[in-house]
Amino acid sequence: MKRKAFTLAEVLITLGIIGIVAAMTLPELIEYNQEIAQITALKLAYSQINAAISQAAFEYGTVDTWGKDVTERREKLKEILPKYLKVVKICEKGKRDAGCLAKEYTSNLSDTFSGGKKLPLNIYGYGDSMILANGISLLFEENISSGDCTYTAKGFNLDVSRKKEDWTKTCLSFTVDTNGPGKPNAASEDWFGFYLVKDGIVPTGTSGSDNWSWVLTFSNNCLGNGPFAITYQTNCTAWVLAFSNMDYKRCPEKLGWDKVHSCKGN
Repeated sequence: MKRKAFTLAEVLITLGIIGIVAAMTLPELIEYNQEIAQITALKLAYSQINAAISQAAFEYGTVDTWGKDVTERREKLKEILPKYLKVVKICEKGKRDAGCLAKEYTSNLSDTFSGGKKLPLNIYGYGDSMILANGISLLFEENISSGDCTYTAKGFNLDVSRKKEDWTKTCLSFTVDTNGPGKPNAASEDWFGFYLVKDGIVPTGTSGSDNWSWVLTFSNNCLGNGPFAITYQTNCTAWVLAFSNMDYKRCPEKLGWDKVHSCKGN
């Protein structure tokens, strides 16, 4: 029995349909794969930096003994960290072309104050930075006040309520760029916030962060529910570490530590 072949028109129609489906699904697939890469890098950074601080605290004493204020602690940190992390380069404050960070960062979210635009974030007044051999960058902030440096990471849990006064007990703040100068260079996409505490590090945006401050909160700075979201929007760190997603980019109105933890409703 003779088999009927496909006509050229049928082949072209089929290829056209495949092309349309690919055009609709590929961008989403690419974005998902990029997010997985950033999530994996963030978890690696959290593990490595936390281990380094813990080791340094064991050998040099806890961070609260490294200096009388945030400036002295930050200088000591630049001296000690390279002994426990593979630091390729340390860049001075304000050096946009030094190679540790991107030349420009943007907010992930927008708000009514920006007219719906993702605004550039000027981070170069914060302090010195360094880049590790694995491509992860660290920026030590100096214009955000820290407290008495007595908070401890021992027994810390990502999904736990924090007391309001805990914010006044951190040693200093720093941010991590999970792929250094590489794109997207956007808050809470590849740029995440942490607190240095006396024996380790704590990610920003924990379940109780709304009790810490009216500005530096998970609801405001991760989900974009306030006017300072574009300024301090690195407070999605704990969420990403806990739930391995960036769904706050897609359905922030559905999410919350006490609500669902993904756009799928789980």
